[in-house]
Amino acid sequence: MHRNSRRLVWARRRLDPALGRPARSRREHLPLARSRLGVPLIPGLALLVVSVAPASADRLAEGKPSATSVTEIHCAFVDPSRSVPDYATQPPSIGSKVRSLPTTVWLPPNASPDHLLPLVLFAAGYDSYPSVYAPLLSAWAQAGFIVAAPTFPDENPAAVAAQGTNTEGDLANEPADLAYVGHALEDASTRHIAACPGVFEMIEPHVVAVAGHSDGASAAALFAFGTGSDPQGVPLSVLRADFSLRAAMIFSGSEVAPATYGAPDPRLPLLTVQSADDHCNPEIDAVDLYRATHVNERFFLLLRTAQHRSPFDGTDEQAFDLVTTTSIRFLRLSLRDAHIGAGFVAYGDRDPTVGTIYLNPPTTPVLSEDCGLS
Repeated sequence: MHRNSRRLVWARRRLDPALGRPARSRREHLPLARSRLGVPLIPGLALLVVSVAPASADRLAEGKPSATSVTEIHCAFVDPSRSVPDYATQPPSIGSKVRSLPTTVWLPPNASPDHLLPLVLFAAGYDSYPSVYAPLLSAWAQAGFIVAAPTFPDENPAAVAAQGTNTEGDLANEPADLAYVGHALEDASTRHIAACPGVFEMIEPHVVAVAGHSDGASAAALFAFGTGSDPQGVPLSVLRADFSLRAAMIFSGSEVAPATYGAPDPRLPLLTVQSADDHCNPEIDAVDLYRATHVNERFFLLLRTAQHRSPFDGTDEQAFDLVTTTSIRFLRLSLRDAHIGAGFVAYGDRDPTVGTIYLNPPTTPVLSEDCGLS
């Protein structure tokens, strides 16, 4: 939703290596209460919360979704090994000694035990919950993928409001959040865990695609293509080492300074989506990140008139339809290790009034910065 400064600095603090000074914000926050959000923190993997839509709670717990509908479940994971910064203090202090990562999971209609399906990890943008992207993520699930999106502890709306300031400095910790959630879900698929019984024997081991929007796209790009280390000093290559990454989808993303990027696996295909009319994440930022990846197959879908979030939350119907169908085709090809090729370009170009796929994207003049709700 709101997109803040694209050049985030990973400041290291003596108090705790997870702490970073927040970047200068592109938005002015209204005066907000600075009390911390009261969330019960339970070591390890915490309780299961189930949303019934439309199958019954019993069917969800048994891993038996409706035959025709996507099933949504909620698992509350907690990483006890890393802390959460509190940016309401200067310098930032420790807001929590553990990282609570409640995760929404969308299960396909055909999800059932012993029918293993690939996992798509999605990272939401700044000041946004995963539910904002439910139309897109449920469409991916409807197409046959298990989709999981954590709520990040410092960039969700409640945390931003509670601290009353820019909390984007925590973005540097989010690649490790994605890795933790990926491992937790794989664990829940291999053995019965009270925290998340709804995915038992459903997730194909290690096979993962990663995607994100805005700040979440920047976190996903670090996870997939980053060549440095996270604030704890853990190499990004170590975070992704246990996964077989098959696809990366970066929606309105940018590089994070001083991180470096490359092609840890040049076979990893990339789909970048960006709007020429995005006043929040200028096109040149998306192009710079795209060009920094150096993978064998990369595609840049340039939307003509859409805004920052509307192609991904369903409010711009034409752009959303193009993003949904193109991303599903990209996932289907990449997750079965197929060569994507020129046919995919033609598929994404079927309505050039809405968007066009480029291999070498053009750059347009930088727009005025205006990170509104659209």
